[in-house]
Amino acid sequence: FNNLRSGGIRFADTQGYAYSRRDVTGRQLANVYAQTLGTIFTEQAKPYEVELCVAEVAHFGETKAPELYRITYDGSIADEPHFVV
Repeated sequence: FNNLRSGGIRFADTQGYAYSRRDVTGRQLANVYAQTLGTIFTEQAKPYEVELCVAEVAHFGETKAPELYRITYDGSIADEPHFVV
C-alpha cells in the first residue's frame, strides 16, 4: 500500500515540476490510482483489498467547492458530493 501512496506523490511531484503545481488536479490523481488498481485487479491473482479517497480543495482565497473521489479495489471512481468516510 505504501507503493500506491508513493506512486501518487511521485506523479503529483513530476506533473507539478513539469508544468505547474496548479495543473495537478485531484481528478488526475484519482485516474492514476484507478488505472493502477484496475491493472492489479485484472492481472493479479489476489487484488488489493483497498479503497482510496482523494480530495481536491481550493487554494487560499478561492471559493471553489472541494471535489471528493472514492476509488474502489477494482479501479472504479465515484464522485462523492458531500463527504467521504
